[in-house]
Amino acid sequence: MPVCCAGCWFNPQSRARSDPKADLGSLSHRCEIRDLAIPEPFFTVCENHPFSSPKPDHIPIGPVWVSDGETGTIWVSSPDTEVVRQHLLDLVAQIEEQMPVEYGSGVRCDESIIWQLGKFRERRAIPHLQRIEAFNPETGGPFRFRKRVILIEKARAALAEIEGGDPPQPAV
Repeated sequence: MPVCCAGCWFNPQSRARSDPKADLGSLSHRCEIRDLAIPEPFFTVCENHPFSSPKPDHIPIGPVWVSDGETGTIWVSSPDTEVVRQHLLDLVAQIEEQMPVEYGSGVRCDESIIWQLGKFRERRAIPHLQRIEAFNPETGGPFRFRKRVILIEKARAALAEIEGGDPPQPAV
């Protein structure tokens, strides 16, 4: 399965590929959780993808990214609602010092959660970020090639961003 919208469980065309009777020509590439048409599904990704999230998560986690094959840029920002913020707070509370098994490249879902909370300047995340900031940077994951250093750096950056000013209010 591709690590992009073309292989996502929230894209009806991706799901239909496993059905030999499906008429793929009648289905467009769409993100059902964001109600978004995906013009370049093989170059578009978000953290709700199956390789980032262990089970389907119908609340957007961070922005939608597009890539030119070498670099990625934000195409669509994360919705800033109380539901999204509370979901991110629930997810950051679950981040453990021992790393979970995740796909082997790129930004990790937990890093994106922390980054997005920093961008939202979500003050309710401060205790969770302080807890993560205290993680042992040498703690590795199941493959031991990646340490918690990056996560700790993201937590520090998010704390600095949150403490830098009044947070914007979420949309209702």
